[in-house]
Formats: sequence, structure tokens, C-alpha cells
Amino acid sequence: MVYLKMPGSSLTQLWEGDNVHLVNLKVCDLRWSKGLIKIMDFLGVPNLEELNLRKCWSLVEIPSSIQLCRKLTKINVSRCDNLSGFPSDLRLTSLEEVKFYNCPRITQLPELPSTVKILFLYSSGIKQVTGASIGHLTRLQKLVVGEIMEEGMPSEIGFLICLQVIFIRGGGPKVRSIPDTICNLT
Repeated sequence: MVYLKMPGSSLTQLWEGDNVHLVNLKVCDLRWSKGLIKIMDFLGVPNLEELNLRKCWSLVEIPSSIQLCRKLTKINVSRCDNLSGFPSDLRLTSLEEVKFYNCPRITQLPELPSTVKILFLYSSGIKQVTGASIGHLTRLQKLVVGEIMEEGMPSEIGFLICLQVIFIRGGGPKVRSIPDTICNLT
């Protein structure tokens, strides 16, 4: 199986047991599976490239074994209201797109690889983005944030040489400062 697309499914758990071996699985799309509480251990899906769990409101955690998915390019866990467990380190060298918006229980931005090009963070439990957390994202092209920028943007944002779009959603009127380094962006 290469594609598993079941948007809006009634699943509560993706596979029982730990002996799932889907070495050819590249895309897992379970968005809008509102009752999904638990997903598989990623040990048996080493070639996964895309994981879409958007609006899986009951989902509680993403297993740390996601680190084994070295080919993962996109992960979308937007609007996963109960998602509170997420690996603190996502240094997957193929990862290009990360969407965390409307995840109120995710309170800390995981370590991301410099390969990330698109990052959505607004309306999450993440209250601040520091230079240390995004300053190394030199390939970042699009950054969508919100209230996490209320204290101002980190000066390192001006060193993200590929950045083309910064969209401050919802929290825009509350942003207190924009660093001078933003003039470095072309």
C-alpha cells in the first residue's frame, strides 16, 4: 500500500499491535477523523512522506518513533485540539512543511531541521518564538504566526534569507515591535 487516504473516517485507533509493516506507505491522510485517539508506531512505515492528521480532534499524541520517518516532507496536525504529546525534536532532514495551528495543548515548538520551508504556528499553545527556535531555518519561505509574536519578532528573523512571507494572523494588532534586521530580507 502506497496511499492510505481515509478523510473523515470513524477510526479510533490506527492499527492494533506493533507489528505493522507498511514499508511502501508514502501518504497517510486521516484528516477529519474526529474520533481518532491513537495512531500507529512509525517503526513499520520508514518511507512515509506525508502525514495529514488535520482536525483529528481526539488525537492525544504523536509517537516519538516519527523520527524513524526519514523521508517525511509534510506534517499537518492543525486543529488537533487534544494533541498534547509531540516529540521535542523533529530533525528529519527531508521535512519541508510543518503545520501546528490551532493546537492549544502544544506549548513548545519542537526542534526543527533547517530544511523547513513552510511553518504555520498561529493559535497554538506556543506563546513565544525565540531566535534560537527559528533562527537556523535558513530555507524558510513562509511563516504564519499569530499571538506568539505579541512580544515582538526575534531579530534572527531578518537572517532567514529565503523568507518571502510573514503573516501575523489574528495577533497583528498586538505586535509591539519589528526588528531592524527585517530590512535584510529581499
